[in-house]
Amino acid sequence: MKTSRTKLAPATRRLVTEVYGRLDYGALGPVYCYEGGDEFWRAKRGLCNRLGSRVAVVLRRKLGRGGRSLYVGAGVAELPPLIMEMMELDRTVEPYNLRRAEVGALNRACHSIPRSMRLMRPARRADSIISGWPAC
Repeated sequence: MKTSRTKLAPATRRLVTEVYGRLDYGALGPVYCYEGGDEFWRAKRGLCNRLGSRVAVVLRRKLGRGGRSLYVGAGVAELPPLIMEMMELDRTVEPYNLRRAEVGALNRACHSIPRSMRLMRPARRADSIISGWPAC
């Protein structure tokens, strides 16, 4: 698949847009903000998508096809890179997050990702995965 050096592939962009559209920002408000979560997401939703997509484009140039990536503390802004790695580079991603409410909201929004995996995992389950990774 031919992709632009400055944009995500159309199928990836569509999936990212679908996932962002399904996110329960009401549930995510208290995860990201002690108060004013609704206003925060009204102002930052598009910014998170744009920033995450820029990171995804840079990662696509740096990462090879196949392989795996570990995301610690993955959240809303990491969705575009996670989706890009799976869709465009056929990589295995291992995203973890400590906040159960965020994990639940992200998983509910990501049900259409065409992989047989839950997108996010609670960080307490990372021990077995991390112990199998080679040391740097």
